[in-house]
Amino acid sequence: MSLKTFTEHIGLRPILANPEIGQLIMARPDIKTLISRPFKFIEHPEVKTLIGKYGLVPEYSIHINKLKRHVRPFWLLTDSGEAEPTITTVAANATANPVAMPVDTQGHFEAFYCLSQSTGPYTVIIFDPGKRRNLMNREIHIRTLGGNAEQPFIFPESYFMNVEDGQRSLMVTFRNLTNVQNQIRFALVGRRWYNKESSPQVQMEMRMKFAKRERTNVYFLTTDGAISLAGNAAGNFNITMDDLADTEIFKMMSFSDSPFTFEILERASNRTLSNGIIHSDLGFGTENFPFIFPESLLVERNYQLTLRITNLSPDTNNIFVNFAGRRLYYA
Repeated sequence: MSLKTFTEHIGLRPILANPEIGQLIMARPDIKTLISRPFKFIEHPEVKTLIGKYGLVPEYSIHINKLKRHVRPFWLLTDSGEAEPTITTVAANATANPVAMPVDTQGHFEAFYCLSQSTGPYTVIIFDPGKRRNLMNREIHIRTLGGNAEQPFIFPESYFMNVEDGQRSLMVTFRNLTNVQNQIRFALVGRRWYNKESSPQVQMEMRMKFAKRERTNVYFLTTDGAISLAGNAAGNFNITMDDLADTEIFKMMSFSDSPFTFEILERASNRTLSNGIIHSDLGFGTENFPFIFPESLLVERNYQLTLRITNLSPDTNNIFVNFAGRRLYYA
């Protein structure tokens, strides 16, 4: 995630000046080709033997990574248009108009964390009008997505916004789940790539680093519809993939009124991901401590998963689930 501040270089001048090593290089083209890869060169068994024989020491040097001077941590906040633009006020049980999170043309933005602070629970949908992409298939409960400064929710894949062709914005829509007014602060934290202030060479290195990032992005999956189960009731709830991209799932989070049990069924193969019923405490984490798969789950286009959920409470149980992963775009 973080760019290396320093890079280590190795100089071969003291080694190449040795006559016996020079003769070896002239006689062995395979060793000569390694000179452009100094660390490989000095680790070659025959070269290593001669370095030890003559007590030769390569010249090591440390350099500041040129990209590091033009990359900074950055908080991307909402611009609600209110007196305090980083606060969005949502009326009781209401859905706010979409709020912009603008990125100006000073430099590209890459998001890694999601943070939230509010006076009550809410759901969120994030949409990128520049790419015409939603970052989730349906609204996501903030208690499965928004961490805090001490325990941020870490994206399994970054979200990159290229501003070479002009300003970009994300649009976020909040739905207040309380019976009173809700004041919401929402932030994505990542890094800015200040490409315009850098030299052409550094700009080219930046492009090489972030080119692949535009082919993948963080994505959140939840059930096709809301989950609300009567006391001790059970139900099946589908998660249906669209045909736009494949999705790789890394984390599971949930928020509910009461505990529940579940199974995950792959519809195409009729396979379950367990040999029995799983308690929610053993499968779903929180926004601060998500459950992380030991092996990612690939969900291909037009694929469908089914959650078989049983409410363990005698009262109605409203359940919000969130599967966090990344989208894989091939074109």
